Amino acid sequence: MSTPTPLSEYELVENSIENWSYRLVKEDNIIQMAEVHYRKNGKPYGYTNACILGADLEEVQEICKMMQPAFDAPILDAKTDFVEGSNEMKKELQELYPEHNYDDWDDEDSICPMCASKSGRTE
Repeated sequence: MSTPTPLSEYELVENSIENWSYRLVKEDNIIQMAEVHYRKNGKPYGYTNACILGADLEEVQEICKMMQPAFDAPILDAKTDFVEGSNEMKKELQELYPEHNYDDWDDEDSICPMCASKSGRTE
């Protein structure tokens, strides 16, 4: 019986993500529309700036419609609402890849070794 190949960091992240949605995220004193990514357990772990791009007017209008539910959901706080989910991701990565240094990942000024962006946020 062969030993299964460990998941790559990319595959681990992809297998841990259940979905994403547009949400409003408050960072410092700015509220922005963001694409929020959730773990399978529903905890948000990261976000990226949302943009509206389309091949035609109908496609742009469809994206705007997809953003509408974000206005009815609670605003997420960038400093607090992503900590638990991103810490879960960090723990999984540390267990699978102990040779990598994830110690600074949850520091707000640190760089996430998976995506080379600030922890809790992808760009």
